[in-house]
Amino acid sequence: MKRSVLPCLGMFAVATLTLSAAARAQSAADVPLPPPFMPDAANATQALPPPPATVQPSATASFDPTTQTPDLMLDEARTVYLVNLTRQAHGLPPLKANWNLTVAARWFSWDSTENRPGGYCGHQDTNGQWPSDRGPRFGYPSSLVAENAFCGYVTPEQGIEGWMNSPGHRDNMLNPESREIGLGYYRNSTGRGYIAKKLALDHPFGGVIIAHEAISTPTPLVSLYTQHFTAHATLLGFGPALQMRVSESPCFEGASWITFTPTFSWTLSPGEGWKTVWSQTRDAWGRTMTTNDVIYYGASVPLDQLDQYALRPSQVVTTVTLFNVPPPGAWTGVQFSNSWLADDRDANFKVWWGSGERVNDALARGGTAHRLFSRGTFAWVWDTQFITNTPMVAYFRLKTPNNTSGAPLIRIGVESNHTVVASRTLRSVDFAAPNQYQVFPLKFTFDNRSDPFLKFTLSMVGDGEVYFDVVLVFTEAQPLTTPLTWVVPRGYRGRGIWVRYVNGDQVSPIYAGMVHPPSIEVATSGMTFLAGHNGPPPPAQRRTVRAACTGGWQVQSSAPWLTAQQDGDALVAQVQPLGLSVGEHSAQLTLRPNQQVHLAPVVIPVRLIVAEQVHRRHLPYIAHNGAR
Repeated sequence: MKRSVLPCLGMFAVATLTLSAAARAQSAADVPLPPPFMPDAANATQALPPPPATVQPSATASFDPTTQTPDLMLDEARTVYLVNLTRQAHGLPPLKANWNLTVAARWFSWDSTENRPGGYCGHQDTNGQWPSDRGPRFGYPSSLVAENAFCGYVTPEQGIEGWMNSPGHRDNMLNPESREIGLGYYRNSTGRGYIAKKLALDHPFGGVIIAHEAISTPTPLVSLYTQHFTAHATLLGFGPALQMRVSESPCFEGASWITFTPTFSWTLSPGEGWKTVWSQTRDAWGRTMTTNDVIYYGASVPLDQLDQYALRPSQVVTTVTLFNVPPPGAWTGVQFSNSWLADDRDANFKVWWGSGERVNDALARGGTAHRLFSRGTFAWVWDTQFITNTPMVAYFRLKTPNNTSGAPLIRIGVESNHTVVASRTLRSVDFAAPNQYQVFPLKFTFDNRSDPFLKFTLSMVGDGEVYFDVVLVFTEAQPLTTPLTWVVPRGYRGRGIWVRYVNGDQVSPIYAGMVHPPSIEVATSGMTFLAGHNGPPPPAQRRTVRAACTGGWQVQSSAPWLTAQQDGDALVAQVQPLGLSVGEHSAQLTLRPNQQVHLAPVVIPVRLIVAEQVHRRHLPYIAHNGAR
């Protein structure tokens, strides 16, 4: 029987991929990795049902790859970890588990078992598609997808051994260019099954990985590996990460920016359970990537939750909700950008003829600008991978040292499909002030039907000089809603979203999109104080405040006799009864976020009872055993 369970190989569609040697570093050597998780048979909550335990569809039945049985979920998660341990042993960085690749792999394993005759061993599915097709079909944003398979059910250890003993499969598993992985196990009631392993690369994405994707850890100290970027010269690309911050909060409250390092040690918060660690990186242009990973801290891993926690963090979503509040002003619309930017330092920027030079400029977005300083100078920055058939606005960020002339100075343009789709000639007087950067918008839609190039052009048509910083690309304006929602072209993966508000030709500064819901929680339904008439104030009362994604909080009182202040994560309230009449007095404390976000204030009712006299008595405490 073992000889009939064969490894099956699928290769990358392209082979011209590169990755820097620095990206191949292993996790911090001083943080040992947990051993591969094995269920404890003595723990009844972790006992696995005997195989086979999967759904048993007929050859024509539908199949939901987003669900899986605990035994096969465990096989999938353990295989991911064993792959990463194997890569570590060969000096390679770990792969991040990806949900879209997981469901694609599960579906193919089901299809190869239930819709194929016994003995099928291949990589083409019954729809005629291949690994590079199935990734995008299930929402993965890249077709750079390789595949290893086992044409039958084997354990994770047997799978790793088989793939490593086959040269082609070994090359796939140890490909230094891969960044993500998805495992799909399937096994039916007859014992027949299939295993598919997706290995993929999405250039604009880099995620954080806890302990090489271990399922659990017995100790709070874990290693983190944050995937990072080599320069990728497209609007969808990133520059090398310069800074990072790490937190167990998605909004990084209290976390400081530090110099980027791919390996990092982290101490998990106390208490057994699933722990989510967030990592955010930032490049020289302010573009950010925010990702997270999950690990179980403790021994009693709830295996039926592996799908929900261990495999879903790296999921491509199509629509995001943003909780930003517009700044003051009569704004009528909003624009979005997934931090799309083209810069003078991109490899795709070129001065074709005339006079130009790169100069350091502290006011430029990336620290440099390109100075164009003679009539006839022509330059462009191009892309072939940008989003097509979607109305956009390109903002050319330029400045000139002299803004007094009414003569034509520079013509900016956008070319697509061998056509100039937008252009504008600027005079120096069109700049509001000398030596200050200003943005000039051009609307366009990228059409690549007969020409793959999208070009942003700069032509000096007069005497003078212009400094080119960047082209920032945003969607055309859409109406303001509360909260904001955006269907992100090609999906959202944690890349920073920029928001800009508009009203006609007026545009706001750029704001970072807030994709995580803010919250303020106080563990109280109210406060009651008792005080004597003209007597001393009663003791202050404390309440714990849990705030997330608010930039902190502030408190206001509705009455002069009620004061409150913040003490760390606690609210401290005090009343002053002096001068108040005998009776009951009511007021409220209102907690609001420091940041401008869509969040209703939290109102805490406060009651003060002022009595003629307050008699205090001290009663003895009697324990259950009679002790005093």
